[in-house]
Amino acid sequence: MQRFELLRACKAHREQGASIVFIPTNNGLPASSAEADLVRQARAVDKMRAIENGIWVVRADVVGEFGELRSYGSSGVVDPCGNVVQEGRIGSEDLLVVEIEP
Repeated sequence: MQRFELLRACKAHREQGASIVFIPTNNGLPASSAEADLVRQARAVDKMRAIENGIWVVRADVVGEFGELRSYGSSGVVDPCGNVVQEGRIGSEDLLVVEIEP
C-alpha cells in the first residue's frame, strides 16, 4: 500500500468510527536494497497517521530472509498522540502485547 493510499484508508476508517487501524506489512526487499532504515521510515509513517487521525496504529511485519528477500521487521504500536508504545527489535522475531483502550 502506498503512503497516500494509507493516508486515505486511515482517514476513511476514522470517519466510520474506527479507533484503531491494523497494517499488515511485508517489507521484504532484495538483499541489495534492504536496509534497517526502512523500519525508521515505516515508524515515521505510523506516527503521522496516528496523529493526523487520532487513532491507534498497529503494524505487523515479517522479519528475516525469505529466498532472495530480506526484512528487518517494522512491527510496532503507536498511540493516537504519536507515541511509540511498543515495537519489535530490528531483525528479531518478537511478540508484542499491548493493552489498548479505545
